[in-house]
Amino acid sequence: MQVCFTSILHQSYENWEIIAVDDGSSDRTSYIIEENVLKDKRIKGYSISHRGISVARNIGIFHSTGKYVMFIDADDYIAPKCLENLMEAILSNKAVIAVCQLKYTDENGNILSQDKKVTCGHQVLLTKDIWENYMLTSMILGVSQCLIRRELLQNLQFPIGRTYESITFMPQVIDRSQRLVIIPYVGYFYRQRKNSITHTNSFKQEKDLIEGYSELYFSFKDKYPVVCADIKQYTLNKANLILRQENSGAYLDNEAMKEYFSDLKNFTRLYNDR
Repeated sequence: MQVCFTSILHQSYENWEIIAVDDGSSDRTSYIIEENVLKDKRIKGYSISHRGISVARNIGIFHSTGKYVMFIDADDYIAPKCLENLMEAILSNKAVIAVCQLKYTDENGNILSQDKKVTCGHQVLLTKDIWENYMLTSMILGVSQCLIRRELLQNLQFPIGRTYESITFMPQVIDRSQRLVIIPYVGYFYRQRKNSITHTNSFKQEKDLIEGYSELYFSFKDKYPVVCADIKQYTLNKANLILRQENSGAYLDNEAMKEYFSDLKNFTRLYNDR
């Protein structure tokens, strides 16, 4: 976590605040937060008890006082000019959201891959453009590499207890915006741990993914019918792929999984009709 703190403390843009939330971690997290709070008055620390990343982020939004918000996970870090470049992009393009490039690293900081959104220059998009051309390709569903005008987050919360929590959150934020800018600067470094939520696979995560996309579909199907039709098909394909595993017979004695498959069948029937 100290790597994350250090990357923010060394930013070329200095007009920031940190809202650090400890979710009942069993490591040195609380000590690291307390130590940094004592060193820098721009840092505020809060503690919750194993309530998950969505609650932590919601608390961060609630206590934030700046004009813009960025979500940085404790395992990750940002490049020295990340905040400066994002702020400059927002101001020069009259945007309300700025997005930088992201690189994936392993636990030791070795670069694994890069999520390329643009390769040169600033790309300015309007809300309609994002929905019609990029939403289903996950171009902008993540929150980590975004600097967001705080007023866009008013009365919005991350869904509690669900993995892939950004699937429904970011589309709502984008729908409230009018202008978004993507820059080629690599500003965010996402550290992939072997046991992290997004690096493992489970039926719970697949279920959350399906529920997230179906919620997205029902929220925006009248406003963005073309892309929502694609979202619906993607969701059904995902559900049917899971249901095929029922036929393998591997879960015949698992009552919880049998109930899950039954719920998923009911979902696909209802979803197909809507």
